Amino acid sequence: MEHKLISHTFKKSSIPILKLWDHLDQVREVTKYLISLKSLNFNGLSKQQIESICVLVAASHDFGKSTLFFQNYIISEFENKEFNGDVREKSHALISAFFGYYMIDKWLSNVQLDQHWKSFLPFAAFLAIDGHHSSYKSIDEILTIIDRNRALIEVQLNNIVPEIFEYQFEGIDFHFGINFNVDIIDTISSKLRKFSREYKKIPKGYDKDKWLDIQIEHRILGLFVYSILLEADKAYLASDNPTQYERNPIPIQEDLIDKYISKISDNKTINKDRNRAYKETIQGICSIPLEERIYSITLPTGLGKTLLSASWALKLRNKISKKNNFMPKIIVSLPFLSIIEQTDEEYKKFLDELYIKHEERIYFPSYSISDFIYRDGRDNQERSNDSIDFYLNIWNAEMIVTTYDQLLYSIFSLKRKHLLRFHNLFNSIIIFDEVQALPSELWNPFDKFFRKLAEVGDTRILLMSATQPGFMQDAKELVPNHEDYFIKRKRVELHIEPKHEPLNEFLERLPELLDTHIDKSMMIVLNTRESSKLV
Repeated sequence: MEHKLISHTFKKSSIPILKLWDHLDQVREVTKYLISLKSLNFNGLSKQQIESICVLVAASHDFGKSTLFFQNYIISEFENKEFNGDVREKSHALISAFFGYYMIDKWLSNVQLDQHWKSFLPFAAFLAIDGHHSSYKSIDEILTIIDRNRALIEVQLNNIVPEIFEYQFEGIDFHFGINFNVDIIDTISSKLRKFSREYKKIPKGYDKDKWLDIQIEHRILGLFVYSILLEADKAYLASDNPTQYERNPIPIQEDLIDKYISKISDNKTINKDRNRAYKETIQGICSIPLEERIYSITLPTGLGKTLLSASWALKLRNKISKKNNFMPKIIVSLPFLSIIEQTDEEYKKFLDELYIKHEERIYFPSYSISDFIYRDGRDNQERSNDSIDFYLNIWNAEMIVTTYDQLLYSIFSLKRKHLLRFHNLFNSIIIFDEVQALPSELWNPFDKFFRKLAEVGDTRILLMSATQPGFMQDAKELVPNHEDYFIKRKRVELHIEPKHEPLNEFLERLPELLDTHIDKSMMIVLNTRESSKLV
C-alpha cells in the first residue's frame, strides 16, 4: 500500500518528507539493533520478551501523528504556511501512550509472566511513550495529565486517519488496534488508577525488602525501555549521514597500558610500590569469576590507581568479550573537576594512536569544560545542532570519563537528555574513583540501585579510594594485602568524638587543649566567621 501519513519534514534535505510508516520502522529497527548488543538478566523476563516490549513501544510511540490535526500541522510546516489549528490538538505523545499501553496489554494476554510484570509492563510502556518529547514522569503526574486531557483524547480519537490501522511491521499488525476507542481509553485510565493504589502496598506473599527489590528492578527496566526509545527515535534523524551512527564495539588491546607504563616507569621508591601494586592486582584478573560484579581497589593516594584501574578494566573487558560475547564499555566517574582533567589527559596519552584514529568513538570525556570536536564529525561535515546534542548525550564511545553528577543524572534525573544514556550503563564496567566523596545520604540508594543494576544489567562496579567508606560491604578487594601499602606512609588518623558542645564552653577549655598539644600543629574548623573571630 502507498503510505501517505507524514512524520517529519526537512527543509534542507534531498528527501524532504519522512513518511510515518518509514519513521516507525526505522525506530523499530534501531531498537532491535540496540537490544541485540545487550546481555540482559532480568528476573522472570527473557531478552526476547524485553525486545518484544521495546519493539512494540517503538512501533507505537508516534501513533498520535496519524490524527488529522497533526497531519494538517506538518503539511503547513512543509509548505511554510501558518498552522491555524489548536496546538493542543496536534500533540501526539499522550494518545500514543494509550495506544502503546493497549498494544502491550494485548501482547501480554498471550505471554506467561509473573503478575507483578503483567501489572507493570503496560505502565512502563505508557511512561516511555508519554515522555519521549518531555520528561519521565511519576504515576501521580500521569493521572493528573489524563484527567486534564480526557476531552482532548476523545477529539483526537475521532480524527484518526484510518491508514494507521493498516500498518504492519515484522511481527506487529496495527489492525489489532482498529477497535481502539474512547471506552478503551477509559478502561486504561481506570487500570492506571488501580495500579497507582496497589503499587504503594506490599502484595501478599512479599515482605517489605523483597517488594522493594522488585520495585527497583521495575524502575531499572522502565528506564531502560525509555532510554532505548529515546535513542532509537533520534538515531536516523540526528545523523546528518547515516554512516555516522555506528555502535559496533571497537576492540582495544588489553596490554595497551602495560606497554605505556613500561615507557614512563623509573626506579623511584614510590614507583616500586606502584609497580608492585599494579603487578599483583593485574595477575589476579585471570582468577576472577565473571559471576562477581562488585569490586574495590584500596590504595594510598599517589600509587597509580588511575592506570591500574584502566588496565584492569581493559583486561576484564576482553575476558568478558571472549566468554560472554559482548564488549563492555568502560565508564569512569570522578567527583571533582580538578582530578577529572588529569584523568582525561592520562587516558588520551595511553590511548595515543587509537584516540587519533577513532577520536570520540573510542574515548569520550563528558564533563562541563571538556573539549568537543563532534561539530566537525568524522566525515568533516558540519553537523546540525540536534545532531551535536544527540551524539554528546548517547555516550557512543568505548571509554567514557565523566563526573559523578553526570553519571548519577543518568539514573536519578527525569530529563530526556540525561536518561538518553541510561541503557549504556548495562553491560558496562563502571569505575567510581574517590568513592568516599559520594554524599552519605546517597550511600543506601546507591548500594541498592547499583547492586540490582549489576545483577540484571550484567554490569561491573569498581569502587576506588584510599579511604573506602564501605557501604557496599561485599565488594571484592582486588589489591592483595592492600593494608601493607599504608604502613610506610604518614597518614592522618581521625578520632571522631561526636557530641554537642556550646561555643562558650569550647572557648573555656581551649587554652587547656592548646597546652596539651603544644608540640603539635592544630587546625580548628568552625562554621561561621563570627565564631572563628572569637576563637
